Amino acid sequence: MFAFLWAWTGNPLAYVVAQHDGWNEKFDPLALIRLAIRLVGQIHLSHFNHPTINMNWPVGLIGAVFLVILLVLMFRIRRTISPEAWVWTLGISFIALTSEWVPPNPRLLITAFPAVIVLAYYLKSKGYYRLLVVNGILLATMSAITFVGFTLRP
Repeated sequence: MFAFLWAWTGNPLAYVVAQHDGWNEKFDPLALIRLAIRLVGQIHLSHFNHPTINMNWPVGLIGAVFLVILLVLMFRIRRTISPEAWVWTLGISFIALTSEWVPPNPRLLITAFPAVIVLAYYLKSKGYYRLLVVNGILLATMSAITFVGFTLRP
């Protein structure tokens, strides 16, 4: 991303400019802490008068934990992973964990595919089958919450 936009525009900060000007996005090293604070602010007794919360926030926190676990798993088999895959995954992880308004949701995590693929290394046939079942159940549940319910999209 960074390299493409730099080559395309001639500006090494083109990605940052595009994010800021186009989406009012910026890097925030405390993004996950602020995300947790926003989520806690929505979960209180008066919340039940307004039954929905922004699902981006809990999904983002879960995604951050998942991403860290995947990075640890990657590190454990670091000698089998190419430097290019490391650079890509760490770059996407940095963006995901420091983005002010777009937390590490599934849509962003899939772009860090070397970290996601590392699960195949650790899971054997039964474990992989269970992961697929859990993934299908979560997909159906989240789809029902977002498309049928009154909750904001994850």
